[in-house]
Amino acid sequence: MKRRPLLFSLLALGACGGQEPVDLTVETLAQAWPTGETERFKARTGIRVQPWLKGRPEETFKELKAQFEPPPKQDDVWKELTDEFFPPPAPTAPPGVYLLGDAWLTQAIPYLQPLDPKRLKRLSSLAPQWQKWGWIEDRCYGIPYRLGTAMIAYNRQRAAPIKSWEALWQGPTRRITLPDSPREVFAIALKRLGYSLNSPNPHHWQEAYKLLQTLQPKLLTYSSDYLPILLTEDSWVAVGWSADLYSAAQDNPEIGVTIPEEGTSLWADFWVLPRKASADPFYRLVDYLLEPEILGRLSTQFSVINPYPNSYPKIAAEVRQDPLIFPPMLDRCELIQPLSPALERQVQDLWKALRRG
Repeated sequence: MKRRPLLFSLLALGACGGQEPVDLTVETLAQAWPTGETERFKARTGIRVQPWLKGRPEETFKELKAQFEPPPKQDDVWKELTDEFFPPPAPTAPPGVYLLGDAWLTQAIPYLQPLDPKRLKRLSSLAPQWQKWGWIEDRCYGIPYRLGTAMIAYNRQRAAPIKSWEALWQGPTRRITLPDSPREVFAIALKRLGYSLNSPNPHHWQEAYKLLQTLQPKLLTYSSDYLPILLTEDSWVAVGWSADLYSAAQDNPEIGVTIPEEGTSLWADFWVLPRKASADPFYRLVDYLLEPEILGRLSTQFSVINPYPNSYPKIAAEVRQDPLIFPPMLDRCELIQPLSPALERQVQDLWKALRRG
């Protein structure tokens, strides 16, 4: 599942120049590392951190996997020549900390060390409803850091304001874009039906499939690259992720955005520890990043939720009070969780049937 595919791509922002030795390399996202944090952490601990900033969450999983399973060499003469004379930038040492999206956490388990939450004193401030985020089969593999929502964007000149998932069924014909993701698409119908998007009941998924069939005439395409299609007005309505759509609406007054009143899916990013990395620097850095002041800077600078309520007084009021960042129906929003193998197969079969039309 692709998430937030259009975030700008930044690499080291001057922190990866390699002018001095590095104690810890951190592979994270450009919109997840507050300005000045590298210097503040070094002043506090003496640890020299190299943040390696990526633009897309799938990039961090790809590079984590490549640490343990190098991709096969491709017969690309042009790439070999350009890499020889213009080598791509790379961190000075393998990352010892990664920020990983929830969609990749389960796949990443072979490359990760289980974590000891007791070593993170500030983890106790994690909101109760999210205490088990990052746990898989009774082991902790990720520390929640930031989150956002799926939302609906629409062209104000072309489509009527949309406040709910139900309104999609009254939307313009052949002008709606949905993500190319079975769980996200089924979440729309499940939420409209009043079910959990992690429902263990196979009948709920069958109901959702039948409901989604009736939405098909309204669809232009399934694509996780939905933002360019919306901005060029090929589609008038798009379902996507807040990290893309919120900033697009800020930059383009013709774009309206809403979080559906029935509730929606959440996305989350987790700090994870690679299998061969040293644990001590990981725990020192992550515990530092969970300080309320730093989480407040994260949410304020990048307009994202963080799941640690003790940091909320440190967030700028205009961000904390924005219902598109901290939605009033947050208690009706859910992180997509793994399904049982049998139910996962059913969902994939229903998804293939839906895509075939």
